[in-house]
Amino acid sequence: MACVTLYEKRLADNKCHVTCQSLEDHQGNESDESYSCHVQYLFCPASLRKSREESESLLDKLPGWLVPKIVLKTPFKVLILILFAGYLGASVYGIINMQEGLEFKQTVNDDSYFHKFAVLNEAFSQEFPIMFVVERPYDYFNTTVRARINEVVNQAVLSASMQNSSMLSWLSTYINSPFFNTISSEEFIPNLKDKFLTQPLYEIFQNDIVLDKQNRSITCSRFYILSQSISSSVEQGDFMLRIREIASLSSVSMIAFTPFFIVFEQYVSIVSQTVQTVSIAVACVFIVTAFLIPHPVILIYITGTVIMIMAGVFGFLYFVDLALNSITMTILIMAVGFSVDFTVHMSHGYLTADGLTRHEKVMKAIKMSGAPIFHGAMTSMIGIVVLLFLKSYTLRAFGKVIMIVMALGIVHALFFLPVLLSLIGPSARYRSRDTSSPSDKTRSDPKRWRCYFRNKVSCSKPTLPREAPLQIIIEPKEEREKY
Repeated sequence: MACVTLYEKRLADNKCHVTCQSLEDHQGNESDESYSCHVQYLFCPASLRKSREESESLLDKLPGWLVPKIVLKTPFKVLILILFAGYLGASVYGIINMQEGLEFKQTVNDDSYFHKFAVLNEAFSQEFPIMFVVERPYDYFNTTVRARINEVVNQAVLSASMQNSSMLSWLSTYINSPFFNTISSEEFIPNLKDKFLTQPLYEIFQNDIVLDKQNRSITCSRFYILSQSISSSVEQGDFMLRIREIASLSSVSMIAFTPFFIVFEQYVSIVSQTVQTVSIAVACVFIVTAFLIPHPVILIYITGTVIMIMAGVFGFLYFVDLALNSITMTILIMAVGFSVDFTVHMSHGYLTADGLTRHEKVMKAIKMSGAPIFHGAMTSMIGIVVLLFLKSYTLRAFGKVIMIVMALGIVHALFFLPVLLSLIGPSARYRSRDTSSPSDKTRSDPKRWRCYFRNKVSCSKPTLPREAPLQIIIEPKEEREKY
């Protein structure tokens, strides 16, 4: 802001930004003709521009010249609406097929040692050992307790993508060993602790049994079952839910867990959390826009356009090889704020533009807001394009999502929204007739009387309301000659 202020001050003083000398000192001097012709045009061109048209570059004029020729023609309107219908269809297809979750290899750089291992590990089958932990003391010598535990394990093997004969159970191994006494329950714990677990063959079960301080009962224990190969994130999330349901419905108090459930957890909750947070962000956009642009029709158009942009961002994640995870969810929430900028600029330009028809207002809105929208999006895309070539998944994901948001924002703001406003936009009103200041034509014509009306009543109206009496001010001849 400070630089812009100094720049505008230099323009007001008509000074060169290279030498900081006043250009007026060289005007009227024939010997300095080359200076005014070359220095001013090469180094200080902005000092010679007196209107907006003169200060606009070719890129500034391009949206206002090209876009109205497209969006205001009936054949192009039909084509644009058809293309956007196809765009929504592609977005829905991408949303349906979108992957979920964050893989471990995506948390490190592409050249890291772990990333190389993770890529190689994908060639092998993805099997997961599931622990069933019995969390309360039970009498494992009792055949009923053992039958209930075996029932849970068998149910998990049959209905939850488990491998047959893959269970690793200390209880089954102990019962089939020579150290198990089928007659005396009092020897169950001593033989288990002093004989069974001390054998080198069965030492692997020592961490699966927890005895109380008196070594009289088993407070908790665990069993292992190996799952089948599951590679899809959706199937992994469903697999976790089925295992948990089997454990919760068991007559024996137990829980099912594997360290991989930490990753599977996001597959189950990421969709609902993303939809909830993005919906809250869109609702906030609706509320804030209602205060800034209190027009119900425009408010609906802005909110609907933002929803369309976000639907496209969600769907295009599938086409750019991005999954919905905690990283992309954060970026999507930020994308709501980026997407609303484009639509608000164009909608506000439509409301403030003068025009007798919708087409005139759309044309003036594009000329007024098209260049800022185009430049803002292009500069942002150029600034983040370097992120697409980095080795970090997080930065690449941020760059891809923001590029999609900017591209969709330009297309919606410069093509879809103008077409929508030109067809069913708010009724056009000519704003210049509602002004209270005298027009330039009246000021420049000394033969016309200048009249002012209270409550912004036009001079051309034949009748006046009683509460707004006509006031005619006749100025002296000397004052009128100034005009």
